[in-house]
Amino acid sequence: MHNMSPEDMIGMARTFEICTNIKCKYIELEDSSVYQPVQCSNQLCCTLHKLLKQEYTCKELTMHAYLQAERFGLAYIYYCDIGLVHIIMPIHQEEGKKRAFFCGPILISDKYEYLFEEIAIKYKISTNEIQTLLKALEDVEAIEPYKVTALSNMIELVANNASTDIGKLSTKIRSDVQKQQVKIHEYLLSENVSTSDMTRTYSIEKEKLLITAIRDCDIEKARELLNSILGDLFVIAAADLDTIRTRLVELIVLLSRGAVEGGVSTKEIFGLNGQYIKQVLEVDTIDDLYFCVNQILIRFVDAVFIYRNSKHGDSIKRSIQYIKQNYMNKITLEEVASAVHVSPNYFSKIFKEETGINFATYLNQVRVEGAKKLLAAHETSLVDVAYLAGFEDQSYFSRVFKKYTGLSPRRYKELKGTI
Repeated sequence: MHNMSPEDMIGMARTFEICTNIKCKYIELEDSSVYQPVQCSNQLCCTLHKLLKQEYTCKELTMHAYLQAERFGLAYIYYCDIGLVHIIMPIHQEEGKKRAFFCGPILISDKYEYLFEEIAIKYKISTNEIQTLLKALEDVEAIEPYKVTALSNMIELVANNASTDIGKLSTKIRSDVQKQQVKIHEYLLSENVSTSDMTRTYSIEKEKLLITAIRDCDIEKARELLNSILGDLFVIAAADLDTIRTRLVELIVLLSRGAVEGGVSTKEIFGLNGQYIKQVLEVDTIDDLYFCVNQILIRFVDAVFIYRNSKHGDSIKRSIQYIKQNYMNKITLEEVASAVHVSPNYFSKIFKEETGINFATYLNQVRVEGAKKLLAAHETSLVDVAYLAGFEDQSYFSRVFKKYTGLSPRRYKELKGTI
């Protein structure tokens, strides 16, 4: 297959853009008239940098993303310095130039929320300047986070179709498979494990640590743990392909649990699970099975990364709304987390990050505010006020109320003239 011309690949990028409504460009990351600086690809970026009189970092970020994509052999999803999502996928051709398809910018939160709650606060933008940026933001498409993953899969197909040096790409993948074999072998040596050791047991503790690493987007730790689990599995299964394949299907479910705990929606994860399990069932060598699961791990961590960097704004806003509507009932952290479709552990973490206080403290503050309204406006007994504000115990209610107001409920009621 002959190399496609730059014009051909510009045409492919344009077709992708028309079909997806997401901006897509063919770029060359070396000296070339074809390569246009990435910072000029959207009006918002240009407008904001002019207002701030800041230097662009877009080209450096793009080169870093390209190298990461080349390293993993996959489309790479990343954020620019103003919080917009981009996707880059290398095109492999015989002459070895750094060519790629570049998609973005993409917004994965509400446009007004992004401008008023992120950009305006972060950069201290005035109201007039916000209006200018709002006009520029019309050029940026806003989509749901799970669609970013689908876009990255699609641009991979486009880039692979444009790649002519498939042999080189396959060699790179083979090299990555061999590197993983070495890592697994090194683990077995360090543990003094023989491949004929039938007493070896499977570590549930490693599974828990792997889930935590995925949840925390710690890709290096996750890969280290995965390789050690794969090494143990190789020994325990006595290198039997069917047994290993079955256990790897179970492992994919485990990896998906880490992504769910990291905040990714179960809807997105269930879709990915089916796709990845199908891949595992089609692979027919142990080495390729292990490499396939390693790539799946990267995908799940990417999914968590995308969700995390959407600033969790929507989940926190919905959780606060839920608390304010239900504080008078016996609600729990687990109930609120379920209402906004994230795991309790992850919800607890992001709630503290976004509000600066933990869930229990915030709930008590809301309940105290509700109690203050009842005490000020109604001839209601203190026992009934405690109950109506969501407190099951009056003495606990009195302690919490005094903690946040400096007054006992009775004294507050007296000052408001309702006693």
